[in-house]
Parts: sequence; structure tokens; C-alpha cells
Amino acid sequence: MKSFYRYIRSGHDLDPVRQKGVPMPPHLHRILSLRKTDTVKVQLKGHAHVMLMDGANYDRFNNGLDFDYFGKLVKRSPCMFAVPAAGEWHLVIEQEDLRKDVMAHVQIISPR
Repeated sequence: MKSFYRYIRSGHDLDPVRQKGVPMPPHLHRILSLRKTDTVKVQLKGHAHVMLMDGANYDRFNNGLDFDYFGKLVKRSPCMFAVPAAGEWHLVIEQEDLRKDVMAHVQIISPR
């Protein structure tokens, strides 16, 4: 995960779920204590947005505000993400199509 993204909710967005100030729909969430040398491996059944963010940005995500994250839309599984910095991170997995379920298996790979 080399790219940093900023999600800005637009008040003119056609998707009501993504409008500014509208809380996010249900999603898979896990708090991870990670080291900079760790890699997060995510195996998905279905397409999903996989995002790694700090606690402040997770709160913003949950409250329908703009937020910053590391991640991407994953359409091929498994996907691997390098950890940007040591600390507590929130892994968020949100299905691409809200009408379909997504299943995920998360593994932390630490170098020996």
C-alpha cells in the first residue's frame, strides 16, 4: 500500500451513501496493532474497498466526514498492503456493491 488517498464527500454526489455528513453503511472493521515491517494480507470473496486508517480518520469515516486512508478498491484477491507506520490502525472493508455481501480473511505477516 504505497498510495495515500483522501476521500472528500461531495454534497453534489449522486450516491446518497457518500454524501457529506451521512454516516457510512455497515462495514467490516478490525483494530490492528501493527509494526512498520508488517504486511497486511486480505483475502476477499467479492469486490471491496480495503482501507487502513488511524483512529481519528476512522471516526471521521463513521460520521460521514472527509477522511484520509491508505488502500484501494480490490477486485482481485488476495491483496497485500505494506504498513505505513507502527501503531494502532483500523482496517475497514466496505463492499463495492451494497446489495452484495463481502467476506474477508485478514492475515498479518511479520518478518522473522
